[in-house]
Amino acid sequence: MISGEVWSDSIPSTSGKTYTVSAWGKSQGAAGTNNPAVRAAEFDINHKWLRQTSLYFPKGTADWNQLQTTFTTGDGTAYIGVYANIWKGYGTFWVDDVSLTDPDTTPASTTTSTPTPTPTATQASTSTSTPTPTPTPTPTTALASTSTSTPTPTPTPTPSPTATSAPASAPAPVSNGPTYYVATNGNDGNSGSSSSPWRTIQHAADTVSAGATVYVMGGTYNEKVTIKKSGSSGSYITFAAYPGQTATIDGTGISLNYDGLIRMDGVSYIKISGFTVVHSSFMGIMMSGGASNIIVQNNHISDTSSSALLAQDASYITYDGNEVTNSQTMKGLSGQTNENVNIIRTNNFEIKNNHIYSNANFESIDVKEGSSYGSIHGNDISGAHSAGIYVDSQGKNSQNIDIYQNKVHDSQESGARGIAIGVENSGSAKNMRIYNNIVWNMGAIGIVAGTSYSAGAVDNIAVVNNVAYNNGLVDSWGGGIKIEYSSATNMRIRNNIASQNRNSQIDNAAGGNAAVTNNLVDGSGGTTGGSYVTGSPQFVNPSGGDFHIQSGSPAIDKGTSTDAPAVDFDGNSRPKGAGYDIGAFEY
Repeated sequence: MISGEVWSDSIPSTSGKTYTVSAWGKSQGAAGTNNPAVRAAEFDINHKWLRQTSLYFPKGTADWNQLQTTFTTGDGTAYIGVYANIWKGYGTFWVDDVSLTDPDTTPASTTTSTPTPTPTATQASTSTSTPTPTPTPTPTTALASTSTSTPTPTPTPTPSPTATSAPASAPAPVSNGPTYYVATNGNDGNSGSSSSPWRTIQHAADTVSAGATVYVMGGTYNEKVTIKKSGSSGSYITFAAYPGQTATIDGTGISLNYDGLIRMDGVSYIKISGFTVVHSSFMGIMMSGGASNIIVQNNHISDTSSSALLAQDASYITYDGNEVTNSQTMKGLSGQTNENVNIIRTNNFEIKNNHIYSNANFESIDVKEGSSYGSIHGNDISGAHSAGIYVDSQGKNSQNIDIYQNKVHDSQESGARGIAIGVENSGSAKNMRIYNNIVWNMGAIGIVAGTSYSAGAVDNIAVVNNVAYNNGLVDSWGGGIKIEYSSATNMRIRNNIASQNRNSQIDNAAGGNAAVTNNLVDGSGGTTGGSYVTGSPQFVNPSGGDFHIQSGSPAIDKGTSTDAPAVDFDGNSRPKGAGYDIGAFEY
């Protein structure tokens, strides 16, 4: 699965405004569910995702091609962001000359002819490489660039350095300041240049300042890295594995006590990208003490005694495109009660596009202790213990969290829930949405909005347009979608497909405090609610994880617009045809 994305800055806009989005694209070996694409996404005043317009480039291998389309912003639009990716796919995708043109201005055009020479590439990559945005800006906006004028595109040579030699040619820096290098044959007394690299990542962290990029060459670095310097807005300090090489930070023999093998305490504007982080005696990567504006992207983290990723007492944290496996190997490790991927007492967070699988213990993603104002989306989670995604206010007040477009599946363990919201030890969980998720083959329950052991306020939770299939495989009390907490208020369960779950399809312990409508119920047990339909949803291939519906599905056009998201799991606009479809996909 492609985990890299390149985003523009957020662009202020309004409803009813017309734009033209244009881009050159080139693909190599692109495959998977979706095509490579450049997309213009619309957001509301709170930066919540509304809808998007896409330029779809060919799968497979295709040479440079320019695409362009015009769109008008919809209701509620306050911002636009432009980005490139291969959503739920894999391969290599380059883009260049990406522009978003406001017809009310007259920008100089740079995209009317085939780029000559070959444009510098932006590569959508797997977790072993770092995307390097270099599109050409226009007077309106384009994908992030360090240039303030229109440069002439020049080719970037294929990286050739190894861990034992200095790089012959460097990729574009991912920040806007100087670029430094670390290599296993370097020396901390060197200058840090490509021909004279440093030896340790820690020395680089102690030396560089705002705007710097540190490229770490392939090889194994047996060290703990503590980052004590901050970047600034627009001038992140970036630590990245050199593209195409595997830079491993190995904690073997390093003793940690409630600490991370990479630690950021009280710092801001830091990006960690493309590393392999293994064998930590406690956490893998940790942010704490007021850390803010931290991006942890495209890393592989495995074999950690405690959490792979943990942010505590922090803000503006992004986990994007990381692979997490075999964390929490020391269940009950003294001094910790955390999970695989954690957000603790942290506001303004985003957990997206991560692959989390085969971990040793506890929840896969746990957002807890009052963490608020965040989103959890695009993650693929399998083999979870306790829960795949768990939001627990845990004695504090959590609010305004969206959980969407996640796949949670295949955990045949007692008590395993796909997605759950609860309030342990008092507090409150309010104003949350669970939509466009697919949950299947869980040991207990697919989706729980208000767990049975909640002890505070659970209010204004919407569970909409999800698929819950074949859950409850181990526990007789399990099922598809449930509100277990009888004191929950203002709850909604709409437009969901609950199919072939054991024991029950939909359960509602909140009674009249929950609106249960327009769901497709396929199987016995529980409640149906109002305006429901029954029968097989006619999934394309549920045993293969494909929950698109076929042309004869009773889910088509039977949903309600109330609480419905503007797009489906694939990003396609809702509705299509005469009405909204039930489930995660519009037909």
